[in-house]
Amino acid sequence: VKKAGYDVVINEISYDDLNKLNDELNVPYNLRSCHIAKYKGKVIVGHVPVSSLDAIDTLPADVVGISVPGMPIGSLGMEQPDGRTQPYSVVQFKANGEYR
Repeated sequence: VKKAGYDVVINEISYDDLNKLNDELNVPYNLRSCHIAKYKGKVIVGHVPVSSLDAIDTLPADVVGISVPGMPIGSLGMEQPDGRTQPYSVVQFKANGEYR
């Protein structure tokens, strides 16, 4: 994300605090990951590609954030030396727990 020109501030927190933060930010349980951020008022969870950050302004107003759950091979930060990838989706979610 830094290489793509985004300013990044890292705050390391405990696992318990991460769960509390996910709860406060209305992240559905099955979309949670070890990384969470706020960008332009939206919640970013997991290994979200830079292209999705670039398009964050196109999300509907009722979408709280986006997530790439888990650690899919080939996602941002999970690149493999041999170029292997696995399919994954960027999921948008709302405060009421709905996601697609």
